[in-house]
Amino acid sequence: SAVGAAVLAANIMADAADYAGATAVLDRAAAASGDRGLPALVGAYALIQLKQSRPEQAISLLVSAAGRADAPAYIFKYLGDAYTASGQHQQATDAYQQAVARDSESILSRDALGRSLRLAGEHALAAQHLAPEPLRGRGGDVTGLGLHHVPGAVHQLVLQLAGAPAGVTGEDAQRAEDRGEQFGRGLEVDEPDRAV
Repeated sequence: SAVGAAVLAANIMADAADYAGATAVLDRAAAASGDRGLPALVGAYALIQLKQSRPEQAISLLVSAAGRADAPAYIFKYLGDAYTASGQHQQATDAYQQAVARDSESILSRDALGRSLRLAGEHALAAQHLAPEPLRGRGGDVTGLGLHHVPGAVHQLVLQLAGAPAGVTGEDAQRAEDRGEQFGRGLEVDEPDRAV
């Protein structure tokens, strides 16, 4: 969509510290869409404010977007980030909880909620959100690939992911594979009941 392309372009420009250019791209997209309050646009405007260390401006944008019935989870995640940046930790936790409630599979929202709860001294609750999804619900499969019961699976995964570096052949390739295999054997995978 045109709004999605504008948001992407604005994020790239904001990452390069071209905040005026990013805002101009979003302004054109807002005018073309006829709805300046679209969550994608509001989120992008808010991120520009956050990148400029203006959390209060980001909060004011995001609070209105969070009030919309169609507000996606990321709006609440960004709101939590803005509250965190402004030192409003309880409000940040509340916003992150809303983000997780709307999208329980969002790793970024779960991580942010876990960190916020940890800062608040709620370590048991924090651990529930900081634990990787596989440890929370897939019987200890930390890879997410169904490999936890296969002997040597972790080192096989390391070999598949790392393998021999590109362009390395002969004895050097064998040494790289041997080191990957040694590394894989040194990894231990905790079962869920022992995960912290």
